[in-house]
Amino acid sequence: MIKVAVERGEMRGVRIAPIAPVVSTLCFADDTLIFSQTTSEDAQTLRRILVSYASASGQVIYLEKSTMVFCPTTPLERKDEIHSIFGFHIVEKHDKYLGMPFSMGKSRREIFGFLRDIIWSRIKGWGERNLSRAVKEVLIKVVLQAIPSYVMSCFIIPQNLI
Repeated sequence: MIKVAVERGEMRGVRIAPIAPVVSTLCFADDTLIFSQTTSEDAQTLRRILVSYASASGQVIYLEKSTMVFCPTTPLERKDEIHSIFGFHIVEKHDKYLGMPFSMGKSRREIFGFLRDIIWSRIKGWGERNLSRAVKEVLIKVVLQAIPSYVMSCFIIPQNLI
């Protein structure tokens, strides 16, 4: 329904670059990220779509878990207007989505620093124990296997991080 609304011009998605395609939704399992312009018209259209979807599917939108993030330059009055349409919580930024940082910098070392932090937080206490090098290697492999596979299979991890 969102895709049709975008195609009809009733709602606008966003572009990350002038030649990039318009993005209006990203879905994974039961999570959906919706991208839109911050206009009351787009918000009303999206609200209508969400109500229609809930009615047709019998599913309910979980307001307590739903959040909105605005562009930093969005005026406060506009944020309040959009908030009154949806009632979703407004957050400054999302920290993580599917285990990955939601917002990433340009440096791959910076992007994947969170992996180093996760691994280090799990293994830092091992040095005080009398564990053999082989046992530590096995434990590190177990920690690495616990990292979601899409992180390890979709990205080239910088050599200096490895």
